[in-house]
Amino acid sequence: MSHSLCKLSSDAHLANGLLCYDPIMKFGKVERSSQLNSPLPDFLNTPQIAASLKPAHKPQPRICLGAPVWGKKEWIGQLYPAKTAPRDYLKYYAIQMNSIELNTTFYRIPDQSLVRNWKAAVSEDFKFCPKIYQGISTFERLTEVPDLTRQFCENIKAFDQNLGLCFLQLPPYFGPDRMLILKRWIKLLPQGFPLAMEFRHPGWFQDHSLIESAFEFLSEHRIAPVMTDALGRSDVLHRSLSTSKVLIRFLGNSLDPSDFKRLETWVTALENWFDAGVEELYFFIHQPEENGAIELIQFLVERLNQTYGSRYGIQLQGIDLARSERQIELF
Repeated sequence: MSHSLCKLSSDAHLANGLLCYDPIMKFGKVERSSQLNSPLPDFLNTPQIAASLKPAHKPQPRICLGAPVWGKKEWIGQLYPAKTAPRDYLKYYAIQMNSIELNTTFYRIPDQSLVRNWKAAVSEDFKFCPKIYQGISTFERLTEVPDLTRQFCENIKAFDQNLGLCFLQLPPYFGPDRMLILKRWIKLLPQGFPLAMEFRHPGWFQDHSLIESAFEFLSEHRIAPVMTDALGRSDVLHRSLSTSKVLIRFLGNSLDPSDFKRLETWVTALENWFDAGVEELYFFIHQPEENGAIELIQFLVERLNQTYGSRYGIQLQGIDLARSERQIELF
C-alpha cells in the first residue's frame, strides 16, 4: 500500500482506532500448516533471560493485556454491548481491557485534542502503547526527523498517566550498520520518554555479539525490548531484557490449537521473569484481521489468574459483557 493511500485511510479511521493494513503485517507469518507446531525457544523457560535484571527487590508485577485495535464491529456481542456505536467502542474496550497496542499512531500523528478524547474514554489505570509514526521510523529511517519526532512526543505526552510504553518498530531493512543513526535519533527524545524497541532485520541476530551490544545500548538508555512471538521469525525472541519493563507482541494463526499451546508456554515462562523483577509486562495479541484476538486474550487471562493469582496477588479481570452493560449507567 502506498504512503498516500495509507494516509487517506488513516485520516478516515484514526478517531475510531482502525488500522490501515500493509504488507508489514505479514511479518513472521508461516506458510505451511506443519510450521504451526514449532516450539518456542527453550531459553524462554530458563533463568537466562531474566538474569540481566538483578533487582534489589521483587515488586508485584503489573500485567497489561490487550489487542492492537478497538474499532472492530465484529466484537459487538462479544466485547461490546449490542447496538454500540463506533464512537463508543474505545469506552467499552477499556471496560474489558487494561491496555492497547495503539497502532493507529503508526499511520498518523494524532493531535493533542484527539489524544485527550481517547484519554477521557478510559479509566485512570488504562495504558496506551502508541507505535512511533511511520514517517519517522519507516519512510525517513530515523534521519532528518527532529520536527516530526518532537511533534509526536509532544502530542503523545497528552496521555499523561495513561501513557504506557511507546514503541519503535525498526523496519526489516534497518540493520546493524545503521546503529549510529539509531543512537542519534534517541538523543532527540525528551528525557524519561517511555520507549520500547523492536529489531527485525535478520542481521541483528546472525552475530550474537551484535544483539548483545544493542541491548547494552537499550539498557543504558532505559529502553525496554519488544519481543515478537512470530512462528516464522523465532530469532526475534531475545535472550535478555534491558529494563524491568517488556512488551510482547503475540502473532496468532486464526485460533489454531497451536495458538493456545504457545500461550501456555508463555504463562509458564513468565514465572522466571516475575521472580527476576519484571515490573511491567505488556502483552498484546494479534490475529489475522484481529477477529480471534478476544478468545485468546480471555484464555490468557484465565491461565495467568490460575497460575499466579495467589503467588503474586494478580487477579486480572476476564472479559464479561455483563460488566459493560452495567457500566452504561455510569457514562
